[in-house]
Amino acid sequence: MKLSYIYSSLLVAVLIGGGCTVAACSDDAPKGPSIFPNTQVERNAFDKWLVQNYANPYNIRFAYRLRDIDTETNYNVSPADSAKATKLAIIFKYLWLDAYAEVAGVDFVKANAPRTIIAIGSPGINAQGLQTAASAEGGYTVRVYRVNDLDQTILENQDQLTEYYFHTIHHEFTHILNQKKPYPVAYDQISKADYLGSEWIRKKDPEALRAGFISPYSMENPGEDIAELQSYYITTTPQKWEEKLNKAGKSGRAIIEQKLDILRGYLKNSWNIDIDQLRDAVLRRTHQVSSLDLNQLN
Repeated sequence: MKLSYIYSSLLVAVLIGGGCTVAACSDDAPKGPSIFPNTQVERNAFDKWLVQNYANPYNIRFAYRLRDIDTETNYNVSPADSAKATKLAIIFKYLWLDAYAEVAGVDFVKANAPRTIIAIGSPGINAQGLQTAASAEGGYTVRVYRVNDLDQTILENQDQLTEYYFHTIHHEFTHILNQKKPYPVAYDQISKADYLGSEWIRKKDPEALRAGFISPYSMENPGEDIAELQSYYITTTPQKWEEKLNKAGKSGRAIIEQKLDILRGYLKNSWNIDIDQLRDAVLRRTHQVSSLDLNQLN
């Protein structure tokens, strides 16, 4: 109310005491540069590649120049190295977006992939010193951390590449799909009594497997459970998957397979995705990453 009153008073003063009409004043030419300059964005080669390979086909903004608005206030972070962000963007498209497009179609990716992917150089470290590898926000934004850790050793090791980046990105994408189309509530009931909340951090892989969880993090809650299950399944070879189930024992195996049956049906019925075809595409592309030219933007 006070602000409105001040503006009204100033307007009266200008109209009465200023000696000009509104029409006359509006005809005055600007006496200096606008404080809102319309500066054209200068795109480098990587920016142009992102338009052609992310924005145009998938309607995704890949952000690698760190802005305050792109960060989460509870994390201390540093910007991504542009050369490493370039390599990761090439791999992300090939191994994640194009894999889903191969199985579910380009329109599926365009409609359901996050609108923004933010590449951040460092891990996300909160006040307690805990690190996060990636996070999803409202189904529209995915933040990928540790971009600056991408080196030749990781690039040449498929397991490390998956562990550092792609397990997490598939996990977060599962959350996005689950937010848009919820998975069957029957999934939540299978291990209802065994979820631990934040206490999952005290568990090790063998104990989690025997309890019917594919990883300790799966034990936090049902949402993390199904996201971990999908991510591990599509990034794990059939041989290594069978090794995990053997370590789970008879009881743990039965629980994991029961969950997998629900997940398989959910993806097929809700998204028309065959999870085994998706795994085949992801694993094949993972093996082919070494053949990608990460130093040339095509």
